[in-house]
Order: sequence, then structure tokens, then C-alpha cells
Amino acid sequence: MTAALYIRVSTDDQLEFSPDAQKRALLEYAKKNNILVDEQYIFVDEGISGTSAKKRPAFQTMIATAKKKPKPFDTILVHKFDRFARSREDSVVYKSLLRKECDIKVISITEQMEDDKFSVILEAMLEAMAEYYSLNLSDEVMKGMTEKARRGLPQSEAPYGYRRDGDKYVLVDDEAEIVKMIFSKFNSGELGYGEICRFLLLNGITNRKGQSFTVSGIKYMLENPIYCGKVRWNYSTHKGGRRKNPKEKWIITDGEHQRIISDELYESVQQKINSLKKAPGHYTPNKEIKHWLSGLLRCSNCKKVLVYNKGYHKYPFYRCNGYNKGVCTTSNMGPLHFYEKEVLKALSLKFNELSQGLGNIDSVVVKTNKETSNKILLQKQLEKVRRKYEIAKKAYLAEIDTLEEYANNKSDIEKEERDLLDKLSKEISSEDVSKIITSKLEHAIQILNDDSKSNTEKNTFLKSFINSIDVDRNNDLLKINMYVEC
Repeated sequence: MTAALYIRVSTDDQLEFSPDAQKRALLEYAKKNNILVDEQYIFVDEGISGTSAKKRPAFQTMIATAKKKPKPFDTILVHKFDRFARSREDSVVYKSLLRKECDIKVISITEQMEDDKFSVILEAMLEAMAEYYSLNLSDEVMKGMTEKARRGLPQSEAPYGYRRDGDKYVLVDDEAEIVKMIFSKFNSGELGYGEICRFLLLNGITNRKGQSFTVSGIKYMLENPIYCGKVRWNYSTHKGGRRKNPKEKWIITDGEHQRIISDELYESVQQKINSLKKAPGHYTPNKEIKHWLSGLLRCSNCKKVLVYNKGYHKYPFYRCNGYNKGVCTTSNMGPLHFYEKEVLKALSLKFNELSQGLGNIDSVVVKTNKETSNKILLQKQLEKVRRKYEIAKKAYLAEIDTLEEYANNKSDIEKEERDLLDKLSKEISSEDVSKIITSKLEHAIQILNDDSKSNTEKNTFLKSFINSIDVDRNNDLLKINMYVEC
């Protein structure tokens, strides 16, 4: 019999449940019961809770390995059933999958059970107790953290402007000055979220990770009461992605750390934030795209897409989304009619060049699918395959292979040769690329000038041969990046 070992250690486990201790016990059990264990089938999740199987990478790798044919092992050994899963639902689902689809059993070396009806009940009871323990532990931890929050003690890493020293937040002077400046500029109306990000970027000010501040990061900072001496707890839930909790579930108390801003400034900023939230917005269903250039124009500075803005007084324009979010210093803003005219002009110019044999297609990317290789490599492979004919024939003449074996080998070689010839036929020459692009450009110009075509139809056709259009308004440059598929 062969087995895999699954070892899981959560952050609150004692020494007896350490990875080494579990591995030692599992290997001793395997040796005593004449079970073979291959080192490659020892799966370990360290510092990970057992409440969710989806969040355990080694566990998921083990399940994927178990599904392979032929099956790589006959059983999975665990120290206790709660190492496999603390969720009864996960336990039932994965054990059933392993048993029915893979014919693999899960064995707990410390909770021995016979193969009878009673063992099913006993196993379920043990798993239910493990799940109860996990849920109860979570509740107790939550109670302890909530109590600490009510006493004004920190429960998380220090935000920008502070550093954590044990159970205290300590001021970081240079960061605190930046926090003051951000609150002040927003409160005065001098700068909005995106403008603050750009101001910081232009002045070389980054966050703790050395990255540019984002709009969401600035908004989170401005809404955080920690800066006026408070501690906020249970603000969000992280299970299944970060979600903000209802306001009535928040715990906000006076902290023991030094404040950076006054209560008055904080409240004034909150009023301005709330007024922005109440501003009327517009929702456009995503059935019809806004314009045929959507998703194609890209900023040459930050490589982010230029987004369509309806604009004031019904004068729409495109502007860099990186600039909107405060992570790019170049707006590349331009009226819609400007970009329409420039793109159409660039397409027409390229078409005329290629039609007259003057242009080049060196910058055109040839996209090949996974089944297609380059011509030189395919030709070398074809030469090797054709040499196999001679080898197979010599083996038959030397009476190494029987006539039946020779016929089978020849059939396999012929199939391999046909596959390679088929792939070679799909290879595309530079002349072919030029013809395809010229044809695409001609049709694009016709479609863009056809008022009966919708924005979606025009956009779809352009994206069939254009990856992106790089824009640099400061230097009056516009580069169309084209491709062909084969």
C-alpha cells in the first residue's frame, strides 16, 4: 500500500502539532503498517487555519494530485481528522470525492476506527467536535480583541503616520506631517482624491511599500478616525474578500496614541466626503460601448488606458485613467473629435504606405496558438521524423522488429509527419502578414466611415488586428500596435 501524508499547522497549535512532530508520527505509523510513502507526496500547510479548504494551497495540490490516473497513492494519512478539515462540509465533500472518484481513503493515525457502520458515526462526531472547537476558538479570539479595542488598544498594524511599538501606536514625524498636509488640502477644497495622489507622486512621496498613493488609499486615510486620536475596530470583514461592515458594528473608542489632527478638522473632512457621496451619479448599462476607440487608446507614460468622459456642455474627451487615479503625471487629455480624426488619419496613412509597397510590417506582432511552432523548428522536427523511417526499416530488416511492429511504427511515424506538415502549412510569411494587415486597414477605414455601423461593431473589428494605440500628446505622437493571428 502507498500513502500520501497531509500535515497542517495553524498559528495557535502547540509543539506536539508541529510539522516535524506530525511528520515523524505519520512516518512511524507508515513503517509499522508496511505503508510506502514517497517524499514527493508529503503535503504541508503551515500557519493556516483548517476552516476553509480553498485557502490551503498544499491541500488543494494534494487533491489535484489524487485525481491523476493512475492514482499516485492508495490512502492519505493525517495525524488527526481535524488536520484534514475542521469544517464538516469540507470534510464530507473532499472525503467523498477521494473515496468515490479516486478510491483513496483518509486515515487518522490517532483516531483508529474499524470499517463498520459505527465508525461512520464516530468519525462524524470527531469532525463535528473539531469544527465546534474551531468556531468557539474564533469567538473567544474575537471577544478578546473586541475587549482590547474598547480599552483603546491597537488591533492591527500601524497605518501611515504611525508605527506600532507593542500595544501602542507611536508617531512617525515625517509621515505625520504628510498626513496633516493631506487633510488640510482636502478640507480646503484645494485638492481632491486624485489631485492629492498626483501631488504626492510629483513630490516623490510614496506609501510604506514604496508605491504611489492611490485614490482608495487616500480616501481610506481621510475616513480613518485614528488620526484624531481614536481606535476603530471591526470596520471590515476579510472572509471571502474585504467588505465594509455596517456602521453599527464598528467599535470606535478613544485611543492611547498621540493625535495628528483635531476633531474639528476630521469632522469637517467627513462632511465633505459625505457631500461627495451624495452627488448624483450616472449608470450606463454595458450593452453598447461608449465609443469605437474604447479600450484602444493607451497612455505612453504609464501604459494605462485612456477613458471616455462625457465632459461638460456635451463635449466628450479621453483622458488617462492613471492620471484620473493620481498615479500618472500625464493626462494625455484630448477632445473626442481630435482622437477620431488622428486615428483615422494614421490608419489611412499606413494603408496607403502598404498598398504602394512603401511601408514595413516589422512592428506587427504575429500571434501563434499553442499548436503552432516557428517554421525552422518545425522543419528540423520533420527531418528527425523522416529519419525515423530509415531506423524503423533497418530494425525490421535486422529482424529486431516483427512485421506487425514495423507496420505499427510506420503508422505512428506517418501520423507524426502529417501533424508537422499541417503545422507548417499554418506558418505565415512576412508577405502574408503584409497582405492581411493591408486588407484589415482597408476594411477598418470603410467601417469607420460607415454611419450605419454601431460603436460595438467598429470597436470589435479594430480589436481584431489592433492591440493598442499609444498616445503621447506632449510630443504629438500616436503609435498603432497591430497584430495578426495564425
